[in-house]
Amino acid sequence: MDYSLDLYTYRVSCMVSGADGVDRVKEFFELIERERAKDVNLLSRKYKAIGPLLTKMESLIMQTSSGKAKRMAHYYAYWERKVFDSLSKMVLKNIQVFNTALMGSTPLFQIETILSAPEIVLHPKSNEVYKLIMQSVRDCVESTKRFVRWMHGSCIECPPQRIDGEDEPFIFSFYSEVSQQPQVNEHAMAISQSAQRLLTSVGRYLNRWKRYRPLWKLDKAITMEKFAAKRPSCVMYDEKLQFYARVSHEVAQQPMLKDEHIIRLNLEPLASTVQENAHAWVTSLGRLLNDSAREDLYALRSQLQQLSNNLKRTPNTLEDLKFVLGTISNIRDMSLTVELRFKDIQERYRTLTMYSIHATEEELRLVTQIEKVWSDLFAESRQVDRSLGRVKKTFTQITREQIEQYKQELAIFAESFNMHGPGAVGDNLEKGLTVMGSYEAELAKMEAGRQELAKAEKLFDLSITMYPELLNVQRDMRGLRQIYEIYKAQKAAKAEWSQTLWVNLNIQQLQEGIEGFIRSLRKLPKDVRALPVAFFLEGRMKEFKDSLPLLLDLKNEALRDRHWRELMERTGTSFEMNPDTFTLENMFAMELHKHGNVIGDIVTSAVKELSIEKGVKEVVDMWENMKFSVQRYFKGTQERGSVLGSVDEILQNLDDNAMNLQSMAGSRFVGPFLPTIQQWEKSLSLISEVIEVWMLVQRKWMYLESIFIGGDIRSQLPEEAKKFDHIDKMFKKIMSDTVKDPGIKRCCLIPNRLADLQNLSDGLERCQKSLNDYLDSKRNAFPRFFFISDDELLSILGSSEPSCVQEHMIKMYDNIASLRFDTGANGETVAGALVSAEGEEMELKQAVPAEGRVEDWMTAVLLEMRRTNRLITKEAIYYYNHNKTRVDWMLDYQGMVVLAGNQVWWTWEVEDVFHKVRDGDKQALKRYAKKMHRQIDDLVRCITQPLKKNDRRKLNTVLIIDVHARDIVDSFVRDSITDAREFEWESQLRFYWDKEPDDLFVRQCSAEFSYGYEYMGLNGRLVITPLTDRIYLTLTQALSMYLGGAPAGPAGTGKTESTKDLAKALGLLCVVTNCGEGMDYMAVGKIFSGLAQCGAWGCFDEFNRIDASVLSVISSQIQTIRNALILRLVRFHCSVGHPLVLHQWTQDTAPQDTAPQDAAPQDTAPQDTAPQDAAPQDTAPQDAAVLDSFGWWTILSPAVTLRVIQYTEKQMDYSLDLYTYRVSCMFEGQEISLDSRMGIFITMNPGYAGRTELPESVKALFRPVVVIVPDLQQICEIMLFSEGFLMAKVLAKKMTVLYKLAREQLSKQSHYDFGLRALKSVLVMAGELKRGSPDLNEDVVLMRALRDMNLPKFVFEDVPLFVGLISDLFPGLDCPRVRYPSFNDAVETILQENRYILLPNQVDKVVQMYETMMTRHTTMVVGPTGGGKSVVINTLCQAQTRSLLQFKPSGYVHQQLGQTLSLLHDGSRGVGAVNVASHI
Repeated sequence: MDYSLDLYTYRVSCMVSGADGVDRVKEFFELIERERAKDVNLLSRKYKAIGPLLTKMESLIMQTSSGKAKRMAHYYAYWERKVFDSLSKMVLKNIQVFNTALMGSTPLFQIETILSAPEIVLHPKSNEVYKLIMQSVRDCVESTKRFVRWMHGSCIECPPQRIDGEDEPFIFSFYSEVSQQPQVNEHAMAISQSAQRLLTSVGRYLNRWKRYRPLWKLDKAITMEKFAAKRPSCVMYDEKLQFYARVSHEVAQQPMLKDEHIIRLNLEPLASTVQENAHAWVTSLGRLLNDSAREDLYALRSQLQQLSNNLKRTPNTLEDLKFVLGTISNIRDMSLTVELRFKDIQERYRTLTMYSIHATEEELRLVTQIEKVWSDLFAESRQVDRSLGRVKKTFTQITREQIEQYKQELAIFAESFNMHGPGAVGDNLEKGLTVMGSYEAELAKMEAGRQELAKAEKLFDLSITMYPELLNVQRDMRGLRQIYEIYKAQKAAKAEWSQTLWVNLNIQQLQEGIEGFIRSLRKLPKDVRALPVAFFLEGRMKEFKDSLPLLLDLKNEALRDRHWRELMERTGTSFEMNPDTFTLENMFAMELHKHGNVIGDIVTSAVKELSIEKGVKEVVDMWENMKFSVQRYFKGTQERGSVLGSVDEILQNLDDNAMNLQSMAGSRFVGPFLPTIQQWEKSLSLISEVIEVWMLVQRKWMYLESIFIGGDIRSQLPEEAKKFDHIDKMFKKIMSDTVKDPGIKRCCLIPNRLADLQNLSDGLERCQKSLNDYLDSKRNAFPRFFFISDDELLSILGSSEPSCVQEHMIKMYDNIASLRFDTGANGETVAGALVSAEGEEMELKQAVPAEGRVEDWMTAVLLEMRRTNRLITKEAIYYYNHNKTRVDWMLDYQGMVVLAGNQVWWTWEVEDVFHKVRDGDKQALKRYAKKMHRQIDDLVRCITQPLKKNDRRKLNTVLIIDVHARDIVDSFVRDSITDAREFEWESQLRFYWDKEPDDLFVRQCSAEFSYGYEYMGLNGRLVITPLTDRIYLTLTQALSMYLGGAPAGPAGTGKTESTKDLAKALGLLCVVTNCGEGMDYMAVGKIFSGLAQCGAWGCFDEFNRIDASVLSVISSQIQTIRNALILRLVRFHCSVGHPLVLHQWTQDTAPQDTAPQDAAPQDTAPQDTAPQDAAPQDTAPQDAAVLDSFGWWTILSPAVTLRVIQYTEKQMDYSLDLYTYRVSCMFEGQEISLDSRMGIFITMNPGYAGRTELPESVKALFRPVVVIVPDLQQICEIMLFSEGFLMAKVLAKKMTVLYKLAREQLSKQSHYDFGLRALKSVLVMAGELKRGSPDLNEDVVLMRALRDMNLPKFVFEDVPLFVGLISDLFPGLDCPRVRYPSFNDAVETILQENRYILLPNQVDKVVQMYETMMTRHTTMVVGPTGGGKSVVINTLCQAQTRSLLQFKPSGYVHQQLGQTLSLLHDGSRGVGAVNVASHI
């Protein structure tokens, strides 16, 4: 098959159809279709001949003629494939050829362009041409439908198939396969695009013709009307006509055929239409020009004819003569105007002729004659003027006589005007307005006579006579007319206003109206305003204006009938105040401006009375309608009744209303309202008192209700519970009534309501006191209950479960998080071990049953803790370096036990070295120093190995103490300290286990302390610097003198932590209290009571913030305790402001200690076994002689008197040292026990604002110690050692130098911190990083910690400075930022999903916040508005959710509560410590 067959035949011979030689578009495509049909028919016949040929071949080969031989199936398929390929190539080639022809340069068909207003379009239209092109392409492809497919495995054509629902049968042809070929579709799409480009190109060409669009788009009638309204000149007409003529000529010059690729555009219809439109515009303009020219022509002719007729009038009288002479004068004056007019008319007609616009013969003839008509008229006027010479002389004399007579009449009129005219009426403006009309009429007559005489003078060539008197009268009359017009308008307005009802008074309208009249008068010329009438009018209007405020005053709603009666009485007028008839006319008649003072007094009084009336009404309305906000009260999920909501607004309203009523009662205008005000003053006072008591009762009830209702406290306080039940019932009844009717007035003014609430308050107060006494008894039984709140203590006492103490253990002990409860042999619950916050446990040697009263078994747990700790410490000391290494020994015991044992052995070893040196071994100290170094190296190496978390903490702490011990020994070697009696050794904390009392003691200089055995877990120790040693020495010596310690210095220097660390060294509990202005002596006294009874240390931070008056009382409390400690007395009673009685027991009368040998005797001695005669405070003899006989003596202190019983020597007064461990005291009437190991310390920061200067009485009780900035390098070195850094000394130097330079060179930001707390957090993180990456160099680890911990908080401009400092200190090191793959990817994904620009700095800022939160408990994000704070936080949250990470806030730094993250733009400043340079 010939696939090159041309299906787009467009031979030239077939295209010739006319003069232009190109078919029209439809004929062109019809021709193509006919030619294609012929070719397809030919091909179809040839295709149908293939089947029979194959059948014949079958008969020759297979001897069958079925056309479907199975063995020839592949042969059939081969020929069918050949046919398909040929058809496909034929279609493709024809489409390609047609596409090429589309954009060729040979025109194939013609399209006409026509004007279809308002658009220029093709005929046929563009979309129709596009459809014809694409239809031709489709026909080309669909021509393959003529080639029917063979049935499978045969060469027989498929018969048509009937399909349900279809009228036509379906024929299987090659069309479906050919049409689905990608190449066919692509070329068809190419033809579509080419056709669109072709038609677009045609459209662009046609757009050039759109510049003629105004010809047919504008409405001719409207445009001509607007043009004519401008009264255009002939030149304007000519410009328009020239424009349209040029358009017509330009269109005629355009080519009528335009070839655009295969399209030939026939522009002749379009050009013809455009020319027709241009000619129509010329015709319309010509008609308009002709109309205007004709109108002007006929008007000029009529005017000239009328003037000619006027000249022919006979001058028989003076009037006729004047008329003729006037006509002559007019002709002479209008000469130039007439000439211009007929020249313009002639030019218009010339323009009409130029553009071939028709005009009538009559018009053209008149145009040629009009100039001659004018010249004839002008000559005629000159002739008439010459003929009237004699008549003019006669009438000139008559005119002179008339002028003289006119002067006499004018003089008489002027005199009358000045004497009796409208300007001479004084203040009687109404009379002036009347005579104004008559004088205006006379003046008009005089002016008419003057004008007639002036015309006559002009006609007879006489000089014009001037009349000064007339001018003066006219000038005055003009001014008076203006004045009287204002008066007349003001009079009319006032008359209109006077009809306004009083109730409808609009003072604004009156004010604006009269001010408008005054402004109008003042706008008149100065000479007019100088007239007397103007002065009188202005005065009258000012009086009216001045009366308007009085009208406004009288309109005041405050006026009552009594005030109107007073007004009529004082002004001497009378009227009826009927709202329906009382108008402003009555008020105008009163002439209010004369009674301003009277009206002012009356209105002022009325206003004041009204304000009082309103105030009283507001109070009454408010309290009649105001209601309590009653809310349901829930305890947990259980509803317990109702309570009042917030009453702050109610109380504020009460105060405000009470003040208002008091102010109103003192006013002299209170008048008839006084009884009402006095009554409400009493009512509000009672309401205020009731609400105050009510809220007090409610607060007490809400507090006690949860305690006494449904709790175990009921069984322990049955009497109080019964009383509370009665109070609860009454209170709920009151609240139930309030819910039904919550009106405040009705609820508070019920008879006896105040008394009932006061009784409830008193009852609740008694219940509260009983509860407090109960709690105090529990606290006295177990003093550590003083360190928890009342609610927490009640939660413990109100539960029978031992586990209820777990959440409060951390507050009652130092770092004990919980107790481990086990099941005893008999099934009871026992406390088997203490668990620290780090998870370290101390097994109690003897489990304590958690049964009975909680204070009893908690006391037993405390005693067992100390006993167990003592036994374990003794055991650890015994087994030190026994068959195992020192490190292994440390891993066998608890942290504080290891510390105590290690320090005991270090003390012994040092003193043993001193003995050896004394015995002659001079190198013993140096050998011991080397041993210390080896021990530290062993510990550092051990720390770098994998260890359990708690073991690592234990070794860290031991290493800190060992480094200090090593430094001490090195100093001994350096300074040749070889005797235990030298001060350098005596001044150290030395630990001894004395065999005689079989206990551990700590000594420093002259001070000695028994070890406290307070279990503290692994809460760490401070690095001990020379400053720390000085603080320890000062505090221990102060305690030895029964004084407190007072460290003072800047923030962050270790005042509080040093005190706590010394307590840890001594095994004592240290309770830190933050002081504030709100602390009173009662609160401090309770803390002292708890400290005294449990033998703990109290550290009062910012002690100088307490008020000076409170400090004086506190000094008395401290002095009382100190006196008791100095005297080492057993029992005393103390109450501030009352006598303090101290009792001393001798050996004979002292209570016997029945505690086991291993228990601490001060905690186990019975407290109530003293004989009755050993407590004589209640039976002390008062007689002086008796006092002397008993050996009484008195000690006076500033606020407390001490009376002490002292036994005589005959009664064997043994050394008091044997009995110092039992002391009791009475604080605020409560008997308490005193442990002599207690200590009181205060810290102060004098540099802060709001600090109080300590009274001298307080200063005398404390040893001061100045705390300065510690040795940061030494602290860094020791902490790095404890974290396993071998290069600690070098790295510590670099670190401290970096922080020093950063503090000096970086900008000063309020959130920057380069102090000890920040330093320690970096050191802890460095240790974590070293353990996480043990193969990294130590300087790289520290560099990374310094960078990652500090960069987040820097502002933008400080980042390069800090990076430069790190680079200088760590030259050559480049530690890239750590990337968290899943987390970083999640952050980037979240930012992209939220449509933020992905910036590396912003992603890194989110990572910085993530790292910050891993080393801080809290984080603050700071930055300017729009800096991206919320975006960073939300992105971090979403990224962690997506990557399934969790926040892991670390507790590495106890002192650091949190970190601030600041988001600051480049160049910004902010408060924060992690700085985000925002780009969101």
